[in-house]
Amino acid sequence: MEFKFVKSKRGKDLLAYEGFTYRQEKEINGKRIWKCTKYEKEKCKARAHSTEDSVVVISPHSHVPDNGDILKKEITNEVREVAKSTREPPNRIVAQVIKKNVRTEDEEGSVPKIPNLEENSGKSWVRQRQSK
Repeated sequence: MEFKFVKSKRGKDLLAYEGFTYRQEKEINGKRIWKCTKYEKEKCKARAHSTEDSVVVISPHSHVPDNGDILKKEITNEVREVAKSTREPPNRIVAQVIKKNVRTEDEEGSVPKIPNLEENSGKSWVRQRQSK
């Protein structure tokens, strides 16, 4: 199965693999050691090791996978990037990014709620990124 990297709220790499996300714990001799991002919240002790081209899950998760969370992070990161390079209204930026990331109308209901982007505070959130 393929793996990819998404950015956290603070701009750090997260490993996305099989519907789970991992935060880098350490790196030893070119091997990156990752722990589940639900470690603190749900006491999940899952770990994974990665090299440039492979991922090996060392211990199982204590919760179900959440592909919606990965999609949410990808959409939020893309909105951040687009907001840095354009002066378009926030609602237009969000709509364009969601349209690009959701392939069919059937999937539109599967887009997870992104509170920062959907509430009134979302406008100021996008504008803050535009002014940086």
